Amino acid sequence: MYRLKFANEGIQIETAEDGVQALKMAVRLRPDVLLLDIKIPTIGGEDVLEKLQRLSWAKDMKVIIMTNINEKEAPKKFLKLHYDQYIVKAHYTPAKVVKAVKDILL
Repeated sequence: MYRLKFANEGIQIETAEDGVQALKMAVRLRPDVLLLDIKIPTIGGEDVLEKLQRLSWAKDMKVIIMTNINEKEAPKKFLKLHYDQYIVKAHYTPAKVVKAVKDILL
């Protein structure tokens, strides 16, 4: 569903099945924007983000947390990490997620 919406807007996306794969892909691809869920298999989104933010190139990467966990209920570790936007999936349609990504790139 998201892949089709992004493709229709001309935005290339890559998806990962778990935290380890997400980390490896982000290091290899160095994306402009990272959409990251908190609850993902192997290592959680907060650990992926923490590891990425140790890398000098990642300081310019925009990060959108996209999850079904309310921001107030997110792991405390997120308070120490930088992200640009926090999206609760249940409150956003795929079209709104695409708009958030486009807005953050401007």
